Amino acid sequence: ATDRSGCAVSMHGDDFYARTAAIGFDYRDAFRPVREITAGDAWAVADIAVPAAIAGELPRYLFHPALIDGALQTLL
Repeated sequence: ATDRSGCAVSMHGDDFYARTAAIGFDYRDAFRPVREITAGDAWAVADIAVPAAIAGELPRYLFHPALIDGALQTLL
């Protein structure tokens, strides 16, 4: 996503999840790892963190499904 001038756009995770909800994706706390996202035309970079709701589950996984999902969410 870029602004009208073609520049990259950054947004806080809460704003990102408000936008995803507006297009029909309702992520619960465990699946909200995006803290900040910056996106341009055909690229995106996100800062993701372990949500408190899954912190205790991490030892059971090599890659927790919620974190993988969070990385893929940036493609929206």
